[in-house]
Amino acid sequence: MYLGVYVSGIIIGFVYLKHRIAGKGIRSNMWFRVAFFSIFIIAPAMFLSCRIFYEYEFPKPSVWMSVYSAGSRVLMTILIALGFFGIAFQVSKTLTRFLNHKIFEVLGRLTYGTYLVHYCMVKIMFFNVRELSNLGMFDLHKQE
Repeated sequence: MYLGVYVSGIIIGFVYLKHRIAGKGIRSNMWFRVAFFSIFIIAPAMFLSCRIFYEYEFPKPSVWMSVYSAGSRVLMTILIALGFFGIAFQVSKTLTRFLNHKIFEVLGRLTYGTYLVHYCMVKIMFFNVRELSNLGMFDLHKQE
C-alpha cells in the first residue's frame, strides 16, 4: 500500500544528495520558491478535502475514490518533499530562524527518547506475558 510513497522517499533522498551542493541555485529559483510557499495553502486544502468522505456516503467500490486516494498520497509525498527541500535549502529565512529555535532541539531529543522507550516498553509488554487481560478493549466491534 505504501510502496509508492516509500520508493518516492528514496528518490527524494537521492535528489537531495545530488542537489545539496548546488543549494544556492535552487534557493534563488523563483518557481521553486512559489512551489514551496504554495505548500502552506495546498496541504491544508488537501486535509479539508477529505471531509467529504465523512459527510456523505458514497457507493463502494468506486473508481474515482481509489484514484483520489492514490493521487492524494502521491501529492502529499510531493508536498512533503518540497517542504523538505525548502527547509534544507533555506528558502525562507524567517522559517529557518523559527525552526532553529532552541525549543525544537529539546523537543526533537524528547521525541527520539520517547520513540526508543516506546519500542522497549512495547517489547516488554507483548513478549513477557502470556496473555493481555485487557486486549479486548481495542476491538472495533462489540462482542456478545
